[in-house]
Amino acid sequence: MEAPQSPARRADVPAGKTAPAGNPSAGDKSPGETSPGDARTSDALRGPHVLPQLVQETRRHVRGLLVELSRLARKDIAPAEFYGELLRRAVAATEAVGGAVWLKQADGSWSAQSQVNLDQSGTDAEPARSRHQALLARAAADGEGTIVPPRSGDGASGPNSSGPNISSPGNPTDLLRVLVPLHAGRRTIGVVETFHRPGSPLATQRGFLAFLKELCRIAGEYHERRAMGRLSRGAKLWRAWEEFCFRIHASLSSRATALAIVSEGRRVLQCDRLALAAPCGRSFRVVAISGQETFDARSGVVRAMNRLAGVSAKLGEPVWHGAGKSAEFAPDVERTVHDLSEISGSKVVAALPLVPPGHGGKSKSASRPEGVLLVEHFQEVARGDELAKAAAALARHASLAWHNAQEHDSIFGLSLWKSAGRLRGLVRLRMLPKTIAALTFAALVAAVMLIPIEFRIEARGVLQPVVRRDVFAPLDGVITAVNVEHGDHLPAGRPIDIEGQPFPPVRLRNLELEMALTRAQGERAQALSDLNSISVSLLNDKSLTPGQTDQLRGRKKQLEELRASLDVQLELLKKKADLLDVFSPIDGRVSTLDLKNRLLHLPVPRGAVLFSVSDPDGPWELDLRLPEDRMGHVLLAQNNLPAGKGLPVTFVLSSEPGMEFHGEVVAIHERAELYGEEGNAVRVRVRIDKSQLPHLREGAGVVGKLHCGQRALGYVLFHDVIEFVQSRVLFHF
Repeated sequence: MEAPQSPARRADVPAGKTAPAGNPSAGDKSPGETSPGDARTSDALRGPHVLPQLVQETRRHVRGLLVELSRLARKDIAPAEFYGELLRRAVAATEAVGGAVWLKQADGSWSAQSQVNLDQSGTDAEPARSRHQALLARAAADGEGTIVPPRSGDGASGPNSSGPNISSPGNPTDLLRVLVPLHAGRRTIGVVETFHRPGSPLATQRGFLAFLKELCRIAGEYHERRAMGRLSRGAKLWRAWEEFCFRIHASLSSRATALAIVSEGRRVLQCDRLALAAPCGRSFRVVAISGQETFDARSGVVRAMNRLAGVSAKLGEPVWHGAGKSAEFAPDVERTVHDLSEISGSKVVAALPLVPPGHGGKSKSASRPEGVLLVEHFQEVARGDELAKAAAALARHASLAWHNAQEHDSIFGLSLWKSAGRLRGLVRLRMLPKTIAALTFAALVAAVMLIPIEFRIEARGVLQPVVRRDVFAPLDGVITAVNVEHGDHLPAGRPIDIEGQPFPPVRLRNLELEMALTRAQGERAQALSDLNSISVSLLNDKSLTPGQTDQLRGRKKQLEELRASLDVQLELLKKKADLLDVFSPIDGRVSTLDLKNRLLHLPVPRGAVLFSVSDPDGPWELDLRLPEDRMGHVLLAQNNLPAGKGLPVTFVLSSEPGMEFHGEVVAIHERAELYGEEGNAVRVRVRIDKSQLPHLREGAGVVGKLHCGQRALGYVLFHDVIEFVQSRVLFHF
């Protein structure tokens, strides 16, 4: 498409030549007379390097206008607004005097949908108006677009008729006219017209025509998109109506029908809220609100809805507020409507009585409405008539469904009769085996769900004394002596007696400590020797000068301080050396096997466990490891017990699987720990009576079951499956 050129950019007429005949141009003027366009043209011609820049700039500007209009055509805006933007761009891009978008009316006439400076077109008075209407009809019938020169006669060829798409069906004005038909699909619905000052070159006129064609093509896409949108909205609305009719008649329950009416009806009317009010004595009460399963019947909005429903039912006709449907009502009616509008903030409020079937043509007092539909919009509604028609149709359908549901629910003993009807077929001879099987299965299911039994959680652990300690290495070192064996009795913090001699259970050697002790002893001996020498010199040497005497006294003081420091170091090193003899922290027996082979000559770091000591003569307990996923049952059962009482536990020893013993939970650790392949588990301490057990062996394996109260038989049998489904299946949905 050739870009339209403004008068300031017309440079296709060479200097010294006139414009084509028939157009008032510089060639028709008297000598010495110039126009602003001629001056701008001369300026452009004098600058040969400016003209290409102007052409490129114009093309970019035109492309930008087309892109803007194309984006606008994809938006959901009214035709009047779109035509206004189209015409504004057409007039601005072609620097036209004005223009108009003409739409064809039902009677065949043409009406301006949008216009710019139409009063300057010269077609206001007759007969120019009639000729202009004929010109629009010819342009619409042409289908391609027309350039009409000024002062062209009806049916005569104009002076510019040498080019294509240029004709002169009738233009009695002094302005050049460019007309392009506007299509919507295959129909021509209008004409886009721009009128220009005469004198523009033929190439420029063709650029105007091509630009308007492009604009009209975009307008055609706009109309096609609107038509597709209307079809889509119509199909969507039809589906909503179909779903509404199906849902409201799908059930004869009043509750289900009311919910279907308000929820599906809201989609049909595309309103913000739809409610249904039913008679309650002499007044009306809201029974269902769209989008809400339950609501507060005492709220201000619901009370206002109740009052409006009662007023509308009393009038026997719809009450509208807003959407251009408001009518004159009595003051109490107006006040009721405005109360609901102010409380809920609705811009449009309507109440439509649901008249029972067969009473639509009777007087208002002939039948009381069986319900009232309350419609609310929180924004202004432009198409109030369409909303009123849709609401009236919806009320007719809803009244039938609501009437049927009300009559169905009013039947005396309906639920009992339904149950009896369903059971009658089960006792027939042919159905008797199936009935017996079904009853048996139902009895089993009931037994599984209702019979309670003891619910016990299993946990594994070990048997051990309550008083037990691990003995740790107090310092880094090498074990040089192990004087105890498994089962030996150790006193707390004291050596053991072996053949009348005291020996520590375990002795360590630390070479670094020995070296530090030796070094400190040597330094102390040297300090004492120096101190004695200085003391002798001060007492016996009479040849010392006063300065030498003072120097020796200062040195003596330093040595005395060094000796005191070394004495402290030696004391600390000896205490540290005493720690190399390892003693038991409690009175008990050694519970670790084969100590000498495991520990003798073994280098150990500080804090390493050397052996364990326990008191088998004291109380014993179970150390159980309860799987973490069973903790919920145990904690719930523990919380239901009286304060100070623990859960009862039944356990068996691995060495005595046929005997069952009892205990009581005394402590449950707060933190779970990882136990290899067993996974996360929580330690549970169980108090037991050791006199019940035939054998007391520390570390013996036990299997305990914690009693967690009564549960249904089915849950006790299948609680693992139930918990697996809850955690691995249902949790992911």
